[in-house]
Amino acid sequence: MTSGIDEVLARGLRAGCYPGAIAQVSRAGTVRRAGVGSIATHGRDGSPIPPAQREPVRPDLHYDLASITKVFTAITVLSLADEGTLAMDEPIAALLPAFRTSPERRRITALHLLTHTSGLPPVWPGWQDAGMRSRSREAILADIVAMPLRWAPGERLDYSCVGYITAMALAEQATGQGWEQLVTARVLRPLGLAHTGFNPLRHGVDVADITPTEFRPALGLRPVGSTHAPDAAGASRPGSVTDDVDLTMVRGTVHDETAQVIGGVSGNAGMFSTLADLARLAGALSSGLPGVLGRESFAMLWGDQLPRLLGGHADAEAARNGYRHGAGLCVAQTRAAGPDAPWLRSHTGFTGTSLVLNRAGDYAILLSNRVHPTRQAPDLAPVRVALTRAAGLVEPEEQAEPGGQA
Repeated sequence: MTSGIDEVLARGLRAGCYPGAIAQVSRAGTVRRAGVGSIATHGRDGSPIPPAQREPVRPDLHYDLASITKVFTAITVLSLADEGTLAMDEPIAALLPAFRTSPERRRITALHLLTHTSGLPPVWPGWQDAGMRSRSREAILADIVAMPLRWAPGERLDYSCVGYITAMALAEQATGQGWEQLVTARVLRPLGLAHTGFNPLRHGVDVADITPTEFRPALGLRPVGSTHAPDAAGASRPGSVTDDVDLTMVRGTVHDETAQVIGGVSGNAGMFSTLADLARLAGALSSGLPGVLGRESFAMLWGDQLPRLLGGHADAEAARNGYRHGAGLCVAQTRAAGPDAPWLRSHTGFTGTSLVLNRAGDYAILLSNRVHPTRQAPDLAPVRVALTRAAGLVEPEEQAEPGGQA
């Protein structure tokens, strides 16, 4: 199995999908790792590093997870529902006044937020405003959660970073605690994820142990002609161009523009992690997150929620997006798990990360910095799908179901 994984990663490297990548897969309890390429091909000033001086990837490297952060967000919010601090099916307007301004906004629930069915837009364009640098986090969040709806809640599956930032704001309002504190106490510490978190440089991680991402994305300001798409949505938007940029390579700071403006701690992106920690997370998810989530909340996380929320047009929306969705995990995500795999759950990250798993304890983890030195790289979906296939992820019925919650 290792040779198959090696070849998948090598093909991606030859195709220019990333400067380097590491992967770990587990099948029937047998774990294999592989790695190819370099940590970085360009230095802090954007100049190429001579090939002979490039440092090879290592399995202990910290990677910017990008939207895999949303899995941690979902678990945190669901844990609050378990204890009754908030309710998944009740309007969030009770806690967030910005959702009391119209009948449609008053209908939005936490479950809508976690399943991308709220009608909130995919992204917040305010990060492009240089004036945001001087605004407080509270003022920025107020601007984000007040964004107008694109659709009525329950009308469409429309991938929304804004929705997950709103979920973070909801949790902070419900508890009076900061987001980093909530995620650490409710997910990271219980699962023993000692090498996962926000703003790793502030927590003692050496910059040499963190892979760099993109050149010139300071506060989201990018080179001419660049585009960005929320990783599960598939739609791009024009890049922003300005002369007032910090000509440095982002390393140890979140790549996502909105999360960067917020301060690196956000519900849509911002977390960094390692292969070992993501493998631990995968094992906990396969077992039903015992001790972290109750049975009903885990069922929301794992199970397809679209029929419940979208009704008769759930299938059409799933086909349009290429995946179905639980309250935090993608179901049968075509661009990661491959077609016709309804037993697989996954999430991807724009920076070049992905996690695919089943309830039998099998998983495929890919960590890369595909946006280095720029985001102008070939599509990573073929590599993700090939890795899933090389890992041999099977239907749970083909193995004994693990203990824990269904």
